[in-house]
Amino acid sequence: MKALAVLKLPKPAKKVSVLARSIVVAMANEPAFASPTPSLATLTAAIAALEAADAIVLMRTKGAREARDATLAALRLELIHLAAYVQEIADKDPSSAAAIIEAAGMRVKNPSPRNKIPFQAMDGTVAGSARLVAKSAGDRAAYEWQYGTDGRTWNRAPMTLQASTVLVGLTPGTTYSFRLRVVTKEGEASWSDVLSLIVK
Repeated sequence: MKALAVLKLPKPAKKVSVLARSIVVAMANEPAFASPTPSLATLTAAIAALEAADAIVLMRTKGAREARDATLAALRLELIHLAAYVQEIADKDPSSAAAIIEAAGMRVKNPSPRNKIPFQAMDGTVAGSARLVAKSAGDRAAYEWQYGTDGRTWNRAPMTLQASTVLVGLTPGTTYSFRLRVVTKEGEASWSDVLSLIVK
């Protein structure tokens, strides 16, 4: 049972920016996080954008709340990507995984073998594509998608905030395997069962 990096993202924009800044400070002082993805500079810029947008909301400018919510969603997604990066670093050193996660300013959770989410793999609308659709895990979930041709080596597709994605650039006539897992403020769920599809 490996340790999982948990964000526990709050709802208010101000609290999200405070948490994000504390994570930036923590990771900037840790040599274990040599090349975070996204970069700390990218995260800092996203924090600044949210704080600026949140300040405009106070002036009751038309459309300001919607713009703030968009920057908040963007920052949340960057934080989820960063948590995935921290998880990768932690997984390389299981004996120190919990300490590595905490050094990033994130919480640690021991996973349970539950929450496998069902999903479907089907032909895409163009040659060399596949459409993956999962059962929604809620409004505040993100979805990690992986694919490969041997069931052992996995390629990462872009993470999404929707329970579906389309993969393109696949080789027609090749059998691909697909899997996903859900990421919420509680951490990562287990990987789904693997599905296979002969791409057309």
